[in-house]
Amino acid sequence: MAYLDRKDKLVDELAKIRKLVYFPWGDGSAVYLVYSEKPLVLQHINVGDAWQVPYSYIRGTTLADVNRDHAARKALEASIA
Repeated sequence: MAYLDRKDKLVDELAKIRKLVYFPWGDGSAVYLVYSEKPLVLQHINVGDAWQVPYSYIRGTTLADVNRDHAARKALEASIA
């Protein structure tokens, strides 16, 4: 459990600095950091199972997609708390 707590803390700290994008993959999700908004550059974050999605899966993702995902996650967190 200590590993999971450290992973959650790391992801929370990263989310305070930059937006994170989650792509459903495998039995969890692949986590990407928004490295740059213009042009949109996503950087893989090696946490949890370290899932990565193929480039073709994320090609075409726009900043609007990222913002929509980010807003949905924030709304879900607010409704749970």
